[in-house]
Amino acid sequence: MSKIAHVNLITGSLGSGKTSTILNLLKQRPTGESWAVLVNEFGDQGIDGAIIAASGEGSLAISEVAGGCLCCAAGVSFRVAITRLLRERRPDRLLIEPTGLGHASGIIDILREPELADPIRLDEILCLVDAREFSPARLRDSSLYANPLQLADVLILNKADLACEQQLKAVEDWAERLYPPKQAIVRAIHGNIDAALLQGGHSTRECGTPFHRAEDTRQHSLSLRFPPERVFSRPKLRRLLDNLRLSPGVLRIKAILRTGKEWTLANVTPDSVELSPISYRRDSRVELIHDGQFTLNVPALQNLFDTLTG
Repeated sequence: MSKIAHVNLITGSLGSGKTSTILNLLKQRPTGESWAVLVNEFGDQGIDGAIIAASGEGSLAISEVAGGCLCCAAGVSFRVAITRLLRERRPDRLLIEPTGLGHASGIIDILREPELADPIRLDEILCLVDAREFSPARLRDSSLYANPLQLADVLILNKADLACEQQLKAVEDWAERLYPPKQAIVRAIHGNIDAALLQGGHSTRECGTPFHRAEDTRQHSLSLRFPPERVFSRPKLRRLLDNLRLSPGVLRIKAILRTGKEWTLANVTPDSVELSPISYRRDSRVELIHDGQFTLNVPALQNLFDTLTG
């Protein structure tokens, strides 16, 4: 399995248009590339796989995992299915369609297990959203709904022809305030999107490389990134953030860090530290916004966060 397969998750709630999107993406498959699709059906009898197989893509490798969520009840079957696809079909690209009743973040955790991580590269994670069903209350009350929206690199507002402008703007305005920002937020009809969205240019070489970005003439941002394999101590994280928020010049700190098996979103102001779970899995990152009086530079800040591991 020395060949590297580019992997994309096509996520979203039930009825959001995942299968239609995959069918449209398959029509854009570059000549000479081998693609495969792995479909997760919650019930024992799969339907989406049959639809994709009947789409006229005769050389396409289709695999179904039925009977539950890929990261839970069907976890063993998922590992077997993806290993077999990679070994026997050696695809250039693998599209995974999880059930709308599962937690997509758990799939990412499985894909990063040592036996699977080497032969794959995780490209963009896409999430289909029906703007007519979006609401802050649903985000708050349903982790199954919120999980893929947080996880995704690209949000696709599908069925845009059926939603009003106010509904579409509500999703876009919410998404544009997210941390970290989405790579793209696009509107679509019948899942018709550009296959270029599958290739996000993420590279493990970027991880761990600190950078500095000036927000404007009054605010500055010190930013760090760490690879997803790095694990941070949640208690140590809270203590550090409590100390940093009281430092002169600090206006706000935003961070997403892997803490044990889970990932944590930190939202810090001079008055408080709020830690909450998040499904984002791309990398760990920190952004400290200050008014120019903060005395630490990027290397010094990174040294502080390096003490949170182990």
